[in-house]
Amino acid sequence: MTRSENMARVKNKNTQPEVYLRKLLWHMGFRYRLNYKNLPRSPDIYIPKYKVVIFVNGCFWHMHENCKYASIPKNNHDFWKSKLEGNVQRDKQNYIKLESMGINVIVV
Repeated sequence: MTRSENMARVKNKNTQPEVYLRKLLWHMGFRYRLNYKNLPRSPDIYIPKYKVVIFVNGCFWHMHENCKYASIPKNNHDFWKSKLEGNVQRDKQNYIKLESMGINVIVV
């Protein structure tokens, strides 16, 4: 299996943590929009009433600090390093854009 085939198998929507959080929010009475395209980076969950976006980010892809799952693979190290660091920089830029729009950002 090639790398592109492996990458195609990675889910980016409806992951187990995301579904769990959505069910929890729904039962608590929060109503939300999923993958709202009118906001930068289409946040996983958007609660318009409270102007809150929630990103449910994987530790590997978003390089969370002090996380054992946030490591750079040894194979093709340079490629992965630039890719994952690019994700982190893009995340920061999008969070700043959202906050400048008056939207609170929560990252899970």
